[in-house]
Amino acid sequence: MTLTQDRILPRRATREPAPNDPPRRSGAFSPKFWIGIAVSIVFLYLALHGQDFGALWKAMREASYAWLIPAILCYFLGVVIRTYRWHILLRSTREIPLRRLWPVIVIGYMANNILPFRAGELVRTYVLSEREKVSRSATLATIVVERVFDGLTMLAFILFAALFIDINTRVRQLIIVAALLFLGGLFVFFFIAFSSAWRVRLLRPIFARLPHAITVRAEALIIEFVAGLGSLRRAGDSGLVALSSVAAWAAEATMYVLVARGFGITLNPAGAMLTTGVANLFTLVPSSPGYIGPFEAGTLLVVQQILALPVETTGAFALVLHAALYFPITVWGMCYWFSQHLSLRTVRQYEGGAMSNEQ
Repeated sequence: MTLTQDRILPRRATREPAPNDPPRRSGAFSPKFWIGIAVSIVFLYLALHGQDFGALWKAMREASYAWLIPAILCYFLGVVIRTYRWHILLRSTREIPLRRLWPVIVIGYMANNILPFRAGELVRTYVLSEREKVSRSATLATIVVERVFDGLTMLAFILFAALFIDINTRVRQLIIVAALLFLGGLFVFFFIAFSSAWRVRLLRPIFARLPHAITVRAEALIIEFVAGLGSLRRAGDSGLVALSSVAAWAAEATMYVLVARGFGITLNPAGAMLTTGVANLFTLVPSSPGYIGPFEAGTLLVVQQILALPVETTGAFALVLHAALYFPITVWGMCYWFSQHLSLRTVRQYEGGAMSNEQ
């Protein structure tokens, strides 16, 4: 019997709040929310400082928004490819059809846009667990692997673009940080996936000092987390994950090109790849929901300082591009959320307990 079939310890019962219970602090008023807002304000100031807002508004009024239609279609093509990638990552634990994974992906992206500090990743873990009864720790492992491959793809985009475009010191520093973070992460996950003997040697002294009940639960979580890394042990699956990562981000880079056309801006492939890579690596900085601030700062760093495109039109381009990335997926995710009667209160309880109630 597998760990997902036989619960190691009884699951803690949770009580629904009574009418007279004191209200819990809302996530919207938590310290991390306000820290994220402060970070976003700083990045927005740095991104938009010196902009002529009258000229920026004029550029937004005169833009051709018909280009948003194919641009948003390209974005959702990328989301479809990401859904396929997650299907590949998950099939080491359970084979789940793409049509059932799609709403979970969309809900997770929506939650990333309305909750701070990428809490949408935990929401996605929770929703998949509730819908498909997949281990939460195994699901979280697949999501972390996704983020590593995303980071490596952004790094590859920037390095490729640097063959054709002179990059500045800030982007070189970003390359170093990204290489250390994501190449190091990839090495660690391959090590965990393949080196079961080393896991035992490293963890045995730690577990020996812990109470038995905690040891049993921790071992179950680790076993399920490692199961979520199963795709890394198969060369074919790892290759599909890498290729689908490149394809998904290429679709998003195409979106950048199309939105730019609406402002009369021509982004060549290298410029689009550099903008995509830098803007999305900037969103690793913890900030407000939707990565407001860091995304604009990364985008404008490339198009204004490196590509030397017009300030007024590129400022409007960055704002409209972010809106096109934000609103369609958020609205669609909310539709799925309410249609499936999901509870934000329950998600907050899950965030607080993480995987202490692991299945």
